[in-house]
Amino acid sequence: MRRLLSFISSRPGAARSALRLLQLLALSGATILLNVCDVGAESVRLSVDGRERSYLIERPPGDATRPTIIMLHGFGGTGADIGRRTGLDRLGPQSGFVAVFPEGLRNRWNHFLPGKETAGFSQERLQIGGVRDDVGFLKFLVADLVRRDVSDPKRIYLAGFSNGGFMTLRMICSNSELFAAAGMLVSGMPEVLGADCRPPKPIAALMINGTADKTVPYAGGMVQPGNAFLTWPAERLLGFLRQLNDCTATAEESVLPNPAGNKVEVARWTRCAGAPVVFYRVIDGDHGAPLQLNAAQMLLDFFRDKVREDSAVAASAPLDTAARPQPLPAAEKAASIKTIFERYNLLGTFALDCGKPVGRGNRYYVHRLLDVGHVQRDMMSGPTERDFRVIFERAAELRPNEIVLGGTRDGQPVESLYRVEPNRARVLESTLAGRKEISGGRFVNGGETPWMNKCAAR
Repeated sequence: MRRLLSFISSRPGAARSALRLLQLLALSGATILLNVCDVGAESVRLSVDGRERSYLIERPPGDATRPTIIMLHGFGGTGADIGRRTGLDRLGPQSGFVAVFPEGLRNRWNHFLPGKETAGFSQERLQIGGVRDDVGFLKFLVADLVRRDVSDPKRIYLAGFSNGGFMTLRMICSNSELFAAAGMLVSGMPEVLGADCRPPKPIAALMINGTADKTVPYAGGMVQPGNAFLTWPAERLLGFLRQLNDCTATAEESVLPNPAGNKVEVARWTRCAGAPVVFYRVIDGDHGAPLQLNAAQMLLDFFRDKVREDSAVAASAPLDTAARPQPLPAAEKAASIKTIFERYNLLGTFALDCGKPVGRGNRYYVHRLLDVGHVQRDMMSGPTERDFRVIFERAAELRPNEIVLGGTRDGQPVESLYRVEPNRARVLESTLAGRKEISGGRFVNGGETPWMNKCAAR
C-alpha cells in the first residue's frame, strides 16, 4: 500500500488509475491483491483452491464494462512475455478490449484430463502438493472479471500460444459456453484430450499453424522437446472444429498478402449453423509463425463481432440485492474442506422444510466429514433411499459468503458455486461432467434453485 501511495504522489497523472485500483481492492470479495506495474496496468493475485494464482490485466481508459481477451502464454513463458511479444498488451486496449494475461504455475498449463496426466505432470504433483487445476483457475478468473464489472460476460474471448493453445482447447472441451470465440496459435489437439472432448456448445474458432513447425508438428505427432505427448494433425483439428460448428459449405479461400515473409493460405467458413471457423496455414512457417503475422490484430479483428447469445457466467450483480459482507482477511482465504464446512456451518442435514419428513418433494441433504480433505453429501428422498452421493475434495471462497466446491458425484466430476447465509445455502452455478446443470441460480431446464435450510440436530 505504501508503494501505491508513493506512486500516486510522485506521478499525479496516474492518480485516477491508482484510485481505480484501490476501489477494486476494496470492492472485490475474492482474495485479490493489485499492484501497479505501470500506468493502466494491474497485476492481480487471487487464491484458488488454496493456491495463489495471478494474472496481468491491461485495459482502456474509463470504467465501462468491456469485451475481454484472455491470452494464455506458451510453455516456459509468462503473461507479460506473451502480451509484449504479440503486442496484445498494447493493441488490445487501443482497440477497446481488456487484455488479460494469466500466469501458469511453473510457466505451463495443465491441459490434461484428470487422471490422464503425463509422467512429468504426475511427478510434479508430488512436488507442488497436488494436481494444478487450471480449468478451475480460468473459470474463477472469468467469474471475477464479470463480477467486478471489468468484462462483458457475452464478449469474453480465449486464446493461447502453443501450450496455451492446448489449454484453450481444454477449456473448449469442458466450458465452451463461457466464451464467445477462441484462438489457437501454433497449437494442436492432444490425442488424450481429443478422445474425450465433448464441447457443450459450438464456438467461433481461429487457428494459425505453420507447416514446418517442429515443436507442434503440422502433420501431427509428438510435441517437442522430449516427445512430450501426441497431438492430432492440424487438419484433423480443423475438421473437428468444422464439425462442431456445423460448417458444411465450401471454404472461402484466399492468400494473405505477405511480401516479406512466408505464403499464408486462408480458409474461412463463415456460413456455419453453429459458429464460423478461420484457418491461417503458413507455408514453411515454424513455431514462431504467429509472431510474424501480427496475430494479435488477427485475433482482435476476428473476435470483434462475436457475441454469445446467452451468458453462462454468473451475472455481474449478485442474485439478491442485500449488501455484501466485508471481505475476510486474506490469510483466511486458503482453507481446507473441513475449515470451509465448519466456518459456514454446513455439516449436518439441510432440507427445504426441516419440519416435514424426507420425501420426493422434500429431499434431505446430509453432509458428513470424512477427513480434513473430504466431505460426503448424500441426497435422500426417503429414510433409506439415497438419490446420489457427492464426495467434495476441493473448496475455495470466491468472495465472502460465496464458495466453490468441487469433487465427484457418483464418480463423475462436479463443481458448484454456492451462496451461503446463516443456516441456509443455495446453488448458483453447477456443472456435472462438463454439462451445465445450473446457471445464474436457475436450473437449465427451468425454475430457480431453492434455499436449503439447516435442520437442527435430532
